[in-house]
Amino acid sequence: MRAVARARRLGVRSPALYHVDVEASTIVMERLKGRSLRDVLRDLQREASGTSGSSGSDNGNKAPPEAATAPATAERVHALMASVGRAVARLHDGGLVHGDLTTLNLFVMEEEEAKEEEERGKPKGSAAREPEVAVIDFGLSSNSTLPEDRGVDLYVLERALGAAHAASGPLFEPVEAAYRQSSKGWAAALARFREVRLRGRKRAMIG
Repeated sequence: MRAVARARRLGVRSPALYHVDVEASTIVMERLKGRSLRDVLRDLQREASGTSGSSGSDNGNKAPPEAATAPATAERVHALMASVGRAVARLHDGGLVHGDLTTLNLFVMEEEEAKEEEERGKPKGSAAREPEVAVIDFGLSSNSTLPEDRGVDLYVLERALGAAHAASGPLFEPVEAAYRQSSKGWAAALARFREVRLRGRKRAMIG
């Protein structure tokens, strides 16, 4: 719980803690409005491939790939991943390492907020803000400023993106670019990240 509170102080969106009942072993936390980054990326990948149409009125026909808004989809994916990079940079610069950065532990908030704005009468698309990404599940987090720990954190994220979303293209590149622009300690962290990646590849080759 301390890690969640610390993340919020660092400017990273995470669930608010409302109440802790020690006797009842109960924790009441904010229920985030939005969807996991995993689900959002999968939907965007289907949209880019032209397979996101619903069945029924279209008699089961799928829209051809050229009919999909691929450039707009790619731009949105890039913006999402850049937001992830900035969030991780804030955590790391604040001395907090997440430990389990997967697309299930990252939530996309901008879709729900856009709906709320429309309900309040604000025209759709009137706000050109960056998508907000929330970070959850700090069960494996630790307090650390070591480049090694930050590098491992980034490596876990890269592996998660490659394993679950390979069809969506090179997702880690915008994460790394945004991290480089946002983190004060980016040089040491990214250098160690590349060392960790190399060690991982050597282990995979050796078996």
